Amino acid sequence: RSLFEKKLGSDYSPEIVICYEASVEFLKEIYPDALHIHNMLGFISREPFPETSSLDPLGFYKKSFLNSFSKDIKARKISSEESAFLETFRTHYLREGVMKDNPFSGYNFRTHYSKLLLLPLQVSNYFAFDGCFEEGKGYKTQLDYLLHVMENVDSSIGVIVTEHGFEPVLEQRVSSFLKDKYPNFIYEEQFRDVKWVSQYLLPYVDGVITVSSTVGFQAMLWQKRLITLGKSQLSPYAEHTSIQDLNKNWGKEYQSDNENLLAFLFTHYAPLINSYHHAGTWYKDFLLRSYERRDNIDFSFFTPIDSLASISKNYLKESRVPKTIKKDSAEKPDMSFDEMNENAKVVSFDVFDTLLVRKLGNPATIWNIMAPQVCEIIRSHRYDVPSFFSFSEERLFAAKVALERAKKKGREDVELKDIYDVFCERMKYTSQSLSAHLTALEEKTEESFITVRKKGHDLYSKAKQSGKKVVFVSDMYLSHGFVS
Repeated sequence: RSLFEKKLGSDYSPEIVICYEASVEFLKEIYPDALHIHNMLGFISREPFPETSSLDPLGFYKKSFLNSFSKDIKARKISSEESAFLETFRTHYLREGVMKDNPFSGYNFRTHYSKLLLLPLQVSNYFAFDGCFEEGKGYKTQLDYLLHVMENVDSSIGVIVTEHGFEPVLEQRVSSFLKDKYPNFIYEEQFRDVKWVSQYLLPYVDGVITVSSTVGFQAMLWQKRLITLGKSQLSPYAEHTSIQDLNKNWGKEYQSDNENLLAFLFTHYAPLINSYHHAGTWYKDFLLRSYERRDNIDFSFFTPIDSLASISKNYLKESRVPKTIKKDSAEKPDMSFDEMNENAKVVSFDVFDTLLVRKLGNPATIWNIMAPQVCEIIRSHRYDVPSFFSFSEERLFAAKVALERAKKKGREDVELKDIYDVFCERMKYTSQSLSAHLTALEEKTEESFITVRKKGHDLYSKAKQSGKKVVFVSDMYLSHGFVS
């Protein structure tokens, strides 16, 4: 409170506080009279689906409107028009979208299992995952979470596991260990080559087990079983809320019916970002109406987003069924030199993704490629490598810590050396040269996977030919010397 008063003044009192994907409950205490909107991407947002938004007046996940008013949502009667809309949506986005050129259409995951579960891993040390458990009752890492599921789920059920893009944990040594220990653990290296991979595996499984991933909502769209652990926005709508209950009742007929929830999401709770949330008039009306209701938030808080006919039309208009499912960070929308201001004397280029691109779809794949050499380097410095060591997980966490430390010192960015200094500190490796050795390895590995982006190079050449001054900029953690 004192910090806010110091920066904003003791008399400052906002009418509306909008928080994007961060748990800042203390703001409600500082500004109790304000409307607090908790904003994040909605229940669908990844290709081929359009982006939706969540604008919740109560909170995220277990504190959300969906959790608080679950009984009312379940009791809500779905109209015949809403049922027809859901069927149209499934036809366009599931049958004609996800299933079109599905990369797993030729796979036979059921060779040894009559029942299959999809387990989409999430991100550790993040409130979207950790906040769904009581203190001391959650999982320290995604590997702990995965091991808990594999230890407890019936061995007759095949478990297909996917990684979150921000936390790749299933490097080869780890996945090999898990396959040896749990015959029903299913993971393929090819999963990393498919963008939003869980969406394309959903048609081939019988259910999804998750904590709070939006893949749980997609399970409802596919009318699959939903199993949740912890307490989140999904929990009230799950068929099972423990692995023990799943094992005991798997053989029973599928009972869950979440059509009423889906209809509520589409028509009241989750507006399309382009058609509504980012449309000034709609968003202004929503905020003004919500502000008037801030002291009386009940089930009627969310009014219809638009007429069902308009919503349906906009969902078809915003379709993002991709031409290809493979990741391709090298291709961005076409750029045109002619669109540049002719009077501009300086043209700046972002080095990465504009002039240069990685040949790999997921940047974190670099760490998995490095992992064996990292272990060799550590041992060459006469340190032990933990038997269950996940380099990619430790590298990701070190980057988070390094960035937090930098911000406390007033810096916005970190360099690669800073990250490996933290890595060595966490692993209790005190050799001063080890951090430099690992930094050099990552730079060398990065360089081997970097290539020139033709469109960017063409623009650069035209800018030079026109006599304009060219400036290269980059916010990457790679050093100035390396980028140069």
